[in-house]
Amino acid sequence: MEDYQKLEALRMNQNDHTRPLRQDEFEEIQRLANCFKPKFKKGDKVKMVKCGEALMFKDKEWICRGDSFKDKYNQFEVVFLENYAGWFWVEYLEKI
Repeated sequence: MEDYQKLEALRMNQNDHTRPLRQDEFEEIQRLANCFKPKFKKGDKVKMVKCGEALMFKDKEWICRGDSFKDKYNQFEVVFLENYAGWFWVEYLEKI
């Protein structure tokens, strides 16, 4: 089972308020939460691929404004790009 699946399973148990979180569950949540490695770093040059924006911005080079990170729901890895409003899903970016 991948780390994010383990973390999600532990979070589901954590949301069960009928019992307290065991120490080993708490430690595993902490370990998994700290093991995230961003796909892109600040300054990386990327291009959009496999999406509608890729057609609009064909061959445009983008620069990451910061490291990629998980969205607020911890579901998707996203990154802010220079001269682009909002964040962009890293699944549709490719490092140049």
